[in-house]
Amino acid sequence: MRMIATKEVGQARPGRTALGRLFFGVGTVLVLAQWGCGSGAGSVVGPGSAETEPSPSTPDAVSVAGTWRGGDDSLYLSWRLTQEGESVAGSSQVTGDGGWSARGRVVGKVNGSSFSFNDTHPLGNPTTASCAAEFEGTLELHEITRVVPPQPPYPSGYPTSPPPTVTRTIMSGFVEGSACGTPFSGMVTLFKD
Repeated sequence: MRMIATKEVGQARPGRTALGRLFFGVGTVLVLAQWGCGSGAGSVVGPGSAETEPSPSTPDAVSVAGTWRGGDDSLYLSWRLTQEGESVAGSSQVTGDGGWSARGRVVGKVNGSSFSFNDTHPLGNPTTASCAAEFEGTLELHEITRVVPPQPPYPSGYPTSPPPTVTRTIMSGFVEGSACGTPFSGMVTLFKD
């Protein structure tokens, strides 16, 4: 039986030309190659080209553009940020607990939900003479939701209706640097206006 199958493939059938047999053979090889490489959803790569794997999609960078204010007990920051892709730049106003303040520039990069920054305030800018300030750190972005207690007059249905809530975006993390020659390090939290 195997001899017959070999004979049929090797011999010409009536009405089939040598060119027809060639196309039939090439088509069979391509179908078998496609079938042998998986479920049939693959593709045939021509000479001189390369098949590439699809690159994993990267999530868009979160936006930190806008006005941010906050700090800790000894340092207050106010930033006005713009963003293009992952790159961030903007103006900065910093105020220290010693009564000094300075204007400067903040630059940084967003990676996922983290914002790494450098905030510089050159000499001659602050209210205290011969005082420069520089801070750097990485802040994590979060959204917080808090309940807003109702104020009189109470809304209809109170207290059976759920209390209203407010959602705010914050950045918080560890910041270090120096201001007027004094080292600074600590956790800061900035709220988006």
